[in-house]
Amino acid sequence: MRRHPEGPLDGVEEGPGETDDLIDLSSPTSHARGMEIGGPELMVVLAVVALLFGPGRITGLARALGESIHDFRAAQRAAEADDRPDRPDPR
Repeated sequence: MRRHPEGPLDGVEEGPGETDDLIDLSSPTSHARGMEIGGPELMVVLAVVALLFGPGRITGLARALGESIHDFRAAQRAAEADDRPDRPDPR
């Protein structure tokens, strides 16, 4: 058995042929194994949320989320306007 290059992790040793499985997050196709969420899974999650919260609370949450996004974008535009110079650079 070989040890981890930085020493044993909590006393765990790697056996022959075992390596650290690293995921390249820079790759657009990288994803955690078994954690893919597709259409059917998303529909089940949305159905459970609808049953738990009901239509009244869901519309209220959606409205609050929309207002928050609107406020965030307005603040972002204001901050960008503050960063712009008042007159063009004389160069």
